[in-house]
Amino acid sequence: MRGDTIFSKNHDMESYDIVAEDIDQQMAQSNNVGSSSRSHDREMQVQCEEIVRTMWKDYIKD
Repeated sequence: MRGDTIFSKNHDMESYDIVAEDIDQQMAQSNNVGSSSRSHDREMQVQCEEIVRTMWKDYIKD
């Protein structure tokens, strides 16, 4: 049976746990980077909008 080979003595279950922990850590880091990136994108958008407002005010003054 194919499923039984997973639990045979030839497989080290601890190595599967280590891989799962690594994947969890990578996903957590990825989520932090994504959140940081979205925050940075929002800051850049706000800064861009401020520049546009300033440019528009200068344009309509003339």
